[in-house]
Amino acid sequence: MMLMTSMLLWITLSGNNYSSSAFNFPSKVTRNNPRNLVIEPILGQDEELVKTSRFFTEAFWASKIGGTDVLTTEQRKALAKQQIKAFRERFGGNTTRNSEIIKCRDEDTGEIVGCVGLEVSFVSLKNGFRTKRPVPFMSNLAIGKKYRREGIAKDLIIAAEAMVRKQWGYGECYLFVEENNLPAVKLYRKIGYKTVAKDETETSLIPAIDGILKNEDVVLLCMKKSFRNSIWNLLSPFRLFLFIFLAKTFLLDM
Repeated sequence: MMLMTSMLLWITLSGNNYSSSAFNFPSKVTRNNPRNLVIEPILGQDEELVKTSRFFTEAFWASKIGGTDVLTTEQRKALAKQQIKAFRERFGGNTTRNSEIIKCRDEDTGEIVGCVGLEVSFVSLKNGFRTKRPVPFMSNLAIGKKYRREGIAKDLIIAAEAMVRKQWGYGECYLFVEENNLPAVKLYRKIGYKTVAKDETETSLIPAIDGILKNEDVVLLCMKKSFRNSIWNLLSPFRLFLFIFLAKTFLLDM
């Protein structure tokens, strides 16, 4: 009876999306790298969120395919304001921990060199594609220009996936990427993401060379990676039935 009670408790807790145990975040970049890099979550701290927003503005928007390599003062100001607002709404002051920004920084200088966002939400496209339930969604991956081609993007993705699996308890992760961003598409495919939907009706904001911000048509890919490295993930569709079976067995034993 004691064993049965323990099994029922384990199943009940394992069905939750968020683990109550402490998560040992992969804080050190393990690659052979001359820089002393650390990967860590910002935990909803507003000061770090603003710093990361400003970093993302420069690292992402000034490198967007089809746009300018150098933002004007007006573009930078407008994009930074928009980015801070969006990050605060999606990742700020979060007490349920169903969203997070993970940053990579130089431990010696404190400089942010990369970031990635995670949140649990419905994933949808304009063409009608929509997940049946809220799922982990990875976004806002950006690496500083002078730190690219060093594997930092892959390290951030690995850290994000570890949080999805070990802390949040999910067996999958989704992301969006524009089809013409070939380096990003290649990276995602290499580490196991597959296209599950494609939308040719989407638009994207582009910082133009002439100093304005404009919307352009893009083809947006929705990609997904499934983590099938544990028996529990494989059994996830049958958790409820297993719980009912063990509950009935437990009651019959009483």
